[in-house]
Amino acid sequence: MQIAILGASSHISKGLIKLFVKNDNNLKLFVRDKSAFHDWLIFQDIKKNVETYHFDDFNNDMQIDLIINCIGVGDPQKLVNMGSSILEITKIYDDLAIDFLEKNSNTKYIFFSSGAVYGNIFSSPANEHSAAIIDLNFHSSSDYYALAKLYSEARHRSLEHLDIVDIRVFNYISSELNIHDGFFISQAISALIHNTQFLTNSSNITRDFIGPEDLYLLIKLIYEQKEINSSFDAYSKQPVDKLSILDFLHSSFGLSYKIETQLTSEVKKDFKENYYSTYYKAQTIGFSPLFTSLENIDQSIKEIIDKNTNLFDET
Repeated sequence: MQIAILGASSHISKGLIKLFVKNDNNLKLFVRDKSAFHDWLIFQDIKKNVETYHFDDFNNDMQIDLIINCIGVGDPQKLVNMGSSILEITKIYDDLAIDFLEKNSNTKYIFFSSGAVYGNIFSSPANEHSAAIIDLNFHSSSDYYALAKLYSEARHRSLEHLDIVDIRVFNYISSELNIHDGFFISQAISALIHNTQFLTNSSNITRDFIGPEDLYLLIKLIYEQKEINSSFDAYSKQPVDKLSILDFLHSSFGLSYKIETQLTSEVKKDFKENYYSTYYKAQTIGFSPLFTSLENIDQSIKEIIDKNTNLFDET
């Protein structure tokens, strides 16, 4: 299979690249910084079945069976800094893929959407009857992000003659996780790696972490559909709450943590108590995740530790 990945240097794409290469697919990888990405490929010992391009090199004459759009924002602080510009950036790369499909009707397109498309509903998890709630006064940068994803999905459904699927990712974890971003799990793993005490508030949020293997499986099932224009929420075998994660990190890896009642996040202002979905529509195409959230966290941490043994030797 000939696969083009837009935003190949992103966290979510790197785990997929390893699995696609392992399964003998040919990849065209589009990035902003070819030099830095080439270094990552060398470090991963990925030498065959990949071609690296700048975004400007993308054109409609390429041989591509599947386009995967991984353009996104993987850091809460970057999202704050981008503000409304996320709308235009999302549309630019979506236009590239859609224009290609209009001229190459046999190509499929997978767009990585987000659970954020539902907006501010997460006092309970999303389900098949959930309606999006977005603050149209745009008091937060996350409102622009949610609108960018919602607009893209609406546009994709209107193009029903094209094979386009949106995968709504809520939480994703792999060994390529940036432990310096502003998410709870990244901060906890960073404290573990650097042997420092992790401080958190008492809010017992619930999250559902899908890993590379299950996301790869979902993509494979989507590609195998003869004709498809739809959206699917991504999910693991079982979600997990924050306190269970902390207990697991303490018992399995020795994380020291302390819960401070008055502590608040300086980065993540949009509180989502239950940021995951119980809309299991992907079952209709045969998707059944193999791993739970805790299993995905466990495997990712073990691989991260392997890459940081010089920091972890003291524990």
